[in-house]
Amino acid sequence: MKKKILIVDSNFTNLKILGKYFSEQSFTVLVAITAEQAIKIAQVKIPDVILSVVMTPIIDSEQLNKALKNKKQTKAIPTLFIADKKNKKKVELICLKSGGDYLLKPHTSKELLNKVNKLTESNKKATKIISNNNRATIMVVDDIELNRNLIEDFLSNGPFKTIKSSGGKDSIKKIKEKKIDLILLDIEMPVMNGWKTIELYKEMKLKIPVLAMSAHYDKNFEEKCIQSGFKGNISKPINRSKLNNSLKKLLPGAFTKESTELSKKITVGIKKKKVKSNSYIDISNLLRTSANDLKLQTRTFNKFFENINELEHHFTLQKLSALTVEKLRRQLHSFVNLAHYFCTPEVVKKAKKEEIQLKNNLAVFWKNKARFALLLRDIKNQLKDVKI
Repeated sequence: MKKKILIVDSNFTNLKILGKYFSEQSFTVLVAITAEQAIKIAQVKIPDVILSVVMTPIIDSEQLNKALKNKKQTKAIPTLFIADKKNKKKVELICLKSGGDYLLKPHTSKELLNKVNKLTESNKKATKIISNNNRATIMVVDDIELNRNLIEDFLSNGPFKTIKSSGGKDSIKKIKEKKIDLILLDIEMPVMNGWKTIELYKEMKLKIPVLAMSAHYDKNFEEKCIQSGFKGNISKPINRSKLNNSLKKLLPGAFTKESTELSKKITVGIKKKKVKSNSYIDISNLLRTSANDLKLQTRTFNKFFENINELEHHFTLQKLSALTVEKLRRQLHSFVNLAHYFCTPEVVKKAKKEEIQLKNNLAVFWKNKARFALLLRDIKNQLKDVKI
């Protein structure tokens, strides 16, 4: 298993250089640009080592280290500080008070790697409040990677282990390989949707409870879920409170007093970036959910851009066959999911409205397609200014 390193630095250039270097050394790289982000990521992801720059206008390394050492789930994680020679006395004092090690600039890449490896080898297992052996295992089945990561983030704060699956067929393979206590199954997925997937579960005589996830929620949908074999459903967008309420009904024994307190302690707010009034772009959800994973951000950005191109192509067609309408519906549903990470709530609301019209009244949808096509064009143009 790869070692995990959390790099804390407010300088994006440093993050890219260090991130690339440790990725090449077979580390799983996590990054944070503020102390708040570092604390949140460390509590959820439990890195093997933390690499932090000493004293910037944004990051107070002494306060960060103190906060990490005061929390049960992060106090055992070793920290390596990078400091200028002028901060030598300060970094020595930090290490003396709270432990850790430091490296002064200038240093070589080999010296840095040796220090990091030394710290990880001396402390291979970071302390966790709840042992993984005692955690319920939940499988999240969703074709959009960021959706899976978002739910994993929520679940990791409580008494759960998470297995992620990209679709119905993949989930069946994992069910045969792993012990799973509950399944969260997205309804709208390509190749094999949630309805087809749960039918296969029933053919397997699966006794694992399954919760449906969907952006469409009404009485008819709820009834269909129960008739299809689901134990309940959760409407999107999913938040921590909504998810916990649903899980408590099916896994009440997992919610101990200790785990509930842990979930409360881990919650750390991340400030959203201000959005100009004439902009349709807001990537704060992307940054929060991806934990600044640059590769994941790039993959999702490319997927969203491709999704918009496909929608624009279908809007140029003069006629739609039944098969084309189904493809368009799936593309629009993907747009709704992905827009949550790239666009303002106003755009997500408009896209949901278009999706409902496409489902219920194709004529009205087609009549208004020009207006929505203009919105897509503006979003596409504004996305070109987004730097990932």
